[in-house]
Amino acid sequence: MKDSTTIFKLVFPTIITIAGLIAVYMAIANDQNWQFKLAAFAVLLTGVLYFFNTLKAVSKNIQIGLTAVLVTLAFVLAALDYRSIKDPIDFMDERKKRDEHIVQRLKDIRSCELAYKAVKGAYTNNFDTLLYFVKNDSFPVIKAIGDRPDTLSEEQAIEMGIIHRDTFMVSVSDSIFSDYQLSKRTVPFYFDSIPYIPWGGAEKITLNAGEIERNNTKVKVFEAFMPYSVVFSDWNSHYYNKLNDQKVGSMSEPSTSGNWGE
Repeated sequence: MKDSTTIFKLVFPTIITIAGLIAVYMAIANDQNWQFKLAAFAVLLTGVLYFFNTLKAVSKNIQIGLTAVLVTLAFVLAALDYRSIKDPIDFMDERKKRDEHIVQRLKDIRSCELAYKAVKGAYTNNFDTLLYFVKNDSFPVIKAIGDRPDTLSEEQAIEMGIIHRDTFMVSVSDSIFSDYQLSKRTVPFYFDSIPYIPWGGAEKITLNAGEIERNNTKVKVFEAFMPYSVVFSDWNSHYYNKLNDQKVGSMSEPSTSGNWGE
């Protein structure tokens, strides 16, 4: 009877020990993080401790000490496991917010560069030059003056003298950063912040400009680039080291698109 009772008491520690062995195997075979591996060994150690306790193989003081260690370890692992799950979620939420600011900042630079090229015939790699242009220069805009009948094209109406064209100068700043355009934005707009990396302190966005040859033709190009290592310098690099840094334009292709897809 005593032997059967002992065997019955060994069922629970056996289950725990087997579970611990399986967890250790999975942790090693699947290259889990160190918190998971430590938790697996803790489960295995708990099962072994139950065996010792059931067989009365260790003193009561040792049992109490080991139990206290395991309970403490369990709480620590629970906290670490919680952080290992929560931190990536927090990072993705933060990344979504910061990406919105990053993309908008690069779009603003693109708008400034396209306006600069439209007037100057080339892009610039100097932010001071670019911002001075946007603040102080103007676009020539051609408008048709007069009422064109629906039955005539604009060219026909001009030939008949019904309407005529005139050139007006429009402020670059009012054109690309009008109140209407700014009202549709989801992030704040600060003109003097355009050269700087969001959340990057005083770190400036890298701005390049030049020309490349395509089909025996010289093509003007520019590129504005900001690394995630600066945008997320207050985060562990583990979260962003595999992400592509954000940029708009290209120094190797005649493109003004951003690598976020537009």
